[in-house]
Amino acid sequence: MSKNVVSPPVNETETVQTLALASARHEPRTRRPAEEREAQIIDAAFEAFGVDGLNETRIDDVARIAGVSKGTIYLYFPNKEALFREMIRRTVIARLDALENEAHDPDPLTDFHRLVGAFWGYINTSEFPVIHRLVIGALPRMPELSQFFAERASLRWQRLLQTSIDACVDDGTFSPEHAPRSACMLHSMLMQHALMRALPSMCTAMKLDDGDAVLEHILTFFLGVMHSTTPISRAQHA
Repeated sequence: MSKNVVSPPVNETETVQTLALASARHEPRTRRPAEEREAQIIDAAFEAFGVDGLNETRIDDVARIAGVSKGTIYLYFPNKEALFREMIRRTVIARLDALENEAHDPDPLTDFHRLVGAFWGYINTSEFPVIHRLVIGALPRMPELSQFFAERASLRWQRLLQTSIDACVDDGTFSPEHAPRSACMLHSMLMQHALMRALPSMCTAMKLDDGDAVLEHILTFFLGVMHSTTPISRAQHA
């Protein structure tokens, strides 16, 4: 008597990834070092995510732009979230690591300008607005991804700025009255202006085309406050 054989349940996601990986193994392509292949995928992800966002972009879209099979991407990244985290590591976190390893200027104010200049330079790159939009878009669905960005990027930048500001206070260059939380305020001003500059129509309307001039205006305002020895309150302007 023949027996009916019951097949085990099929996990569709695992099946798709298994088939994709098999395809990647037979993919006709020029062999590249793993680091170069990862960079190729990251560049493609920036392009794909920048157009359709993290939620709407498919791994197939990234693969098409990168010129590889979907299976090749799965060899490096198990899902879109892992891919996005690596985008953050290779851009923001890599820059922060390099900045922290740079030699500091012995003059606190000069070192402050070095740090602010580095931050301003980064947030005015083409990649930063893409990452920012993706993080904001991921907030409702993937709070852990936004938390990762906040802890590993935004708050780390703010800590570096605050440490530099505190050094200027200790040196007597800045007044201590407004030092607490001043890094958060400066971080916000720089971010807001950089994001406005990333929008062509707003950049033109707000006359923000000259990035150096924008930074100079922000720092003139900030340094004016930090050099003040008189606390600023609502009562003074009533």
